[in-house]
Amino acid sequence: MQRLLLVLLFAPSVLLAQRPTPTFEHGKRAATIEYGAVPVGKHSLGELPVGETWRLGNNEASVIRLAVPLLAGDAVIAPGAYRLSFLHAAEMAGALMAAGSGHALDATGDGRIDGKLGVAKKPTKNLAIEWRKNGALAAGSQPVHIVVQFGPDEWVGEATLVGNKPFTVPGWKAVLWQFAAARLESGLPTPVATLTRGDDNWNLVVAKGDVKLIPWMSAPTEQFGFGEVKGPAADRVAAGREGKLEMKVDAPMPVLELLSAKKQKGELVFDVGYGTERVSWTVPEPKPAK
Repeated sequence: MQRLLLVLLFAPSVLLAQRPTPTFEHGKRAATIEYGAVPVGKHSLGELPVGETWRLGNNEASVIRLAVPLLAGDAVIAPGAYRLSFLHAAEMAGALMAAGSGHALDATGDGRIDGKLGVAKKPTKNLAIEWRKNGALAAGSQPVHIVVQFGPDEWVGEATLVGNKPFTVPGWKAVLWQFAAARLESGLPTPVATLTRGDDNWNLVVAKGDVKLIPWMSAPTEQFGFGEVKGPAADRVAAGREGKLEMKVDAPMPVLELLSAKKQKGELVFDVGYGTERVSWTVPEPKPAK
């Protein structure tokens, strides 16, 4: 195990320039993983004890950058950037851990992408990570595999990139994320929309009737990316409110749909529907970052 850690921590500095960025694009929104392509040598993921984590590369910390929500089981990783690591969860199972993704939802715990650990068809000489399409679209969302290969070992995780519908509200570009109605009905924290103005990006997050506007998370840059993960400043998280709409329901909506969006009296108002629910989400219009 010590030899594995030495290889991962002190690989040749020439690899600083070799930082692959596998990318998957869905609905003109990209999901990217940045990592250091550490050489394998005589090592394997099997040397990592169950319950321990690996930095998933060498030199700078690995980072996942999402311009689209990533759904993995009940866990969701909101748009933003997060330090990424690999957890050897069980003998034949592992998970990618997105540090700080709980902050992005104003929730406890970080999102994880679970998958199975097995033997690759062909060993690699370096750590290799890639995205793979996993079947057809489902209600506008794209199932994907994330594949991590290190020598003879291969981990395959399952996730879904959520479908979207762009829209505008005065002064903002926006995207509605088409989560399944069942997700909204569960009350789990969900980034239902992204608002963009200039270089500022915000996620509209709802959970059990609570509505909040939260700035995108940024991965740490201090200590080569291994510095403290900090959530958004409290004064930049804006609390809103949910209201019921008196509208006739002709038929259940299988995914989240936007009915209207407007700005009034310093607030942004989004009328939406999902399942048999018709609700209004109202939040204060955020101020630009200083």
